[in-house]
Amino acid sequence: MSFFDKLEELVINYNWKPNTQNCTTGFRKGNFSENVGYTCHWNKEGKPMLPTRSMKKNPHIYNECKKMFPDFDFDTVIINKNLLCPPHKDANNIGDSIIIGLGNYEYGDFVIEGEEFCIWHSPVIFNGSEKTHWTEKWTGDRYSVILCKSKFKSYQQHYKIVIPSYNRVDIFKKKTFQFLERHNLTKYATLFLQTDEDEEQYKQFNISIVRSPLGLIQTINFIYDYYPLNTKLWLLHDDVNKFIDLNDNEPNNINKLIIKCFKKMEKTKANLCGFYPTANTYFMKKAKELTTDCKFIYEPCSLIINKRLYSSEELAGKSDFERTILYFENDKIILRYNHYAVRTLYNPKSKGGFGFRNNELEKINALLIKEKYPQYVKYIKTHKNGSTSIVLKNP
Repeated sequence: MSFFDKLEELVINYNWKPNTQNCTTGFRKGNFSENVGYTCHWNKEGKPMLPTRSMKKNPHIYNECKKMFPDFDFDTVIINKNLLCPPHKDANNIGDSIIIGLGNYEYGDFVIEGEEFCIWHSPVIFNGSEKTHWTEKWTGDRYSVILCKSKFKSYQQHYKIVIPSYNRVDIFKKKTFQFLERHNLTKYATLFLQTDEDEEQYKQFNISIVRSPLGLIQTINFIYDYYPLNTKLWLLHDDVNKFIDLNDNEPNNINKLIIKCFKKMEKTKANLCGFYPTANTYFMKKAKELTTDCKFIYEPCSLIINKRLYSSEELAGKSDFERTILYFENDKIILRYNHYAVRTLYNPKSKGGFGFRNNELEKINALLIKEKYPQYVKYIKTHKNGSTSIVLKNP
């Protein structure tokens, strides 16, 4: 059985109808050619990518492509039946695309600037926005599948929301899940779970689930390996209650805010970004709106461009401090937007989670951080409740 048989069966048996969409490229209109993935042609900036009507009716082709090419970044899946493409460039695409030929046909090579490729059951990667390409004539029934990224994606949802959770389905349901639901972001989230019981319990949310190792540090390090380098990751804990601004209000368009942050990260070559670590508007107002020095990034809501800078398991109690140091050491810059913050459950006295915060362990971890990274530690502060924090400095 061929690797492509399942996809071929789905495409051939698709309910084909001529494309009559007004936004369709000229030579596709009126022919058998459809997008069975996501689209953003009619969305405003900051709005998430939305499934096409064709995908809503039949998500199986898109899902099969995701299974076949898990490491390839695409949002759009174009399927064609007997479509003769003239020489053209894909003005609405960005980066590389993959094309695959399916069906029972002869000839019909795919041509990239004069170079011919047989694509039958043989994927070809090409940059359609930069290189002129077309198809040669064929006999028989020729189908093709194209995986690509819309150029609008850089202005849309282009990051992965990753959520480690352990035995806290009730907290997740009341906190982070509600937060994601309010902002129509659940479809972009992935839960990283450690047990069979959790996998069964969390299915109710219809959110992608990935099995990960036991332990928070182990899971986050696993997430780094799970996604390709340079993937944009929005790390959320399962107890995020609310995102606030200086007026203690939640911004209407969180997605647009996160996109803005990632754009700034790319522009400044920063690979770690976060928000004010305490959801207290009195202190937030006193802080500079955006800082770029070695300021602590609170883990429960942090933005990471994946560089696989792994945290140490022995520093689990202060892993977000170590992550801050590692990324500043690597990039010489960290972005922190101090006029925004998130409310979370600091140390919930409920079942589940990755373990209660222990004041003694926190103190030991803080001292270990100071021992390992002395040039980054200004001083260690012990609070009235016995918890410990570290005040960082530029080396």
